[in-house]
Amino acid sequence: MTTSARASSRYIATSLFWQVFVFLLALLIMFPVPLLRYSSRYPLHTPYFALVLFFPIFLHSLTVLPTHYFKSRFTKFVWLLRCLAIAQILLAQFYTQFSNSSYVAAVGFWLFSILYEVGYYLALKQQWEAILKRCAQFANFICIALLVYIIPLLLQEGPQILAPNNSTRAFLRQYVFAWPNYLSIYLVVIFWLIAYFSQTNRRYIWLLGITLLTILITFSRTGVTVLAITIFLWMWHQRRRRLLVILIALGLMLSISSGVVIYRTRASSPGDTLSQTLTNRVRRWEVAFEKWAEHPILGYGFQSYTEVAPTFYAISPSDEDVVSEMNSSHNDYVDLLVRGGILHSLAFWGFVVMLLFTGLRVSARDKKRGVLQYFGYIFLALLLAAFVQNPFKNSVLLTFFWYLAGVEACLSQKIEASQEISK
Repeated sequence: MTTSARASSRYIATSLFWQVFVFLLALLIMFPVPLLRYSSRYPLHTPYFALVLFFPIFLHSLTVLPTHYFKSRFTKFVWLLRCLAIAQILLAQFYTQFSNSSYVAAVGFWLFSILYEVGYYLALKQQWEAILKRCAQFANFICIALLVYIIPLLLQEGPQILAPNNSTRAFLRQYVFAWPNYLSIYLVVIFWLIAYFSQTNRRYIWLLGITLLTILITFSRTGVTVLAITIFLWMWHQRRRRLLVILIALGLMLSISSGVVIYRTRASSPGDTLSQTLTNRVRRWEVAFEKWAEHPILGYGFQSYTEVAPTFYAISPSDEDVVSEMNSSHNDYVDLLVRGGILHSLAFWGFVVMLLFTGLRVSARDKKRGVLQYFGYIFLALLLAAFVQNPFKNSVLLTFFWYLAGVEACLSQKIEASQEISK
């Protein structure tokens, strides 16, 4: 076999291996299946297994990444957060008791940060888009399957589907969507990835419509609100003010019409689900702040939040106070404040805000494709959703966050360097 033939066969084998590897990773990330249950509430999902496959890339990347990786302000911030987390976990041993699940929760939260180096390395090798494209394609398979199943039910129910306690809507949220808020949030992430890819491939525009429709039929107030805010910001950046005014008017009309339907059907419902939801979340946060006041600086060493605050007084549909399990804080800011204290909260959210503004600032001067602008919309969506949900604790969304953070760190340095040269 000649040298050129060997090189060609090696290239084909490497390309095939990479495609299979990307396919497997995207499959594990986008279809999170429980592997084993380390506590009564939270199982380990397949994205953790994806980390096992990512780990060799992480180790390899540390040995080959160039000097600008270590000089990057993002890299310094990530290592500061890691060292701070390790110190807090060790110090927490002296003033609070750790269970086995608390150790898993503490380590698992930061284990995903290895995806920062993976994203940085793949961006350096110009291979970062492959995984995101495959994830976007898988997400649309999910969307199409959901639409085929759900649209006939929506047509059969009509406007009554908007009633607070409609049985069909409750069935869809519990058994079809499983976790509708997290599904809608990560579909918002997919929406902006597809929007970026559609700039060079117009076939992705159809996928945008499919993703948008699926977000709407999840009936997730969080997902729809976050998407609307980021779309308005995109229009503002694109200077499409007239279209923005039209969409705001349409949004108001839909809100009013939906409100009328809900008002008419409320009489047949035992309670207002929105006010009940808000009341219960405020009560969760009151308990959380009481716990935080005990260790305000360092928190509880990233223990499981539900072990720190296991119960709270919830309001039932009949307006009675009942003791309920604290299955979630429904607020990442409160959650991190309790688990990591004020010190780590300021550091971590400062890092996320730095990602957001760097993406929007650098992309404003990047006339080529503005990829970091779309990353900025994704980080903004996660920050907004964190007020009422826990996207930074969800294994799928945490995978996207750290991977995109690494990609942005590398691309922003490349763009800034090229802009300096052009000057």
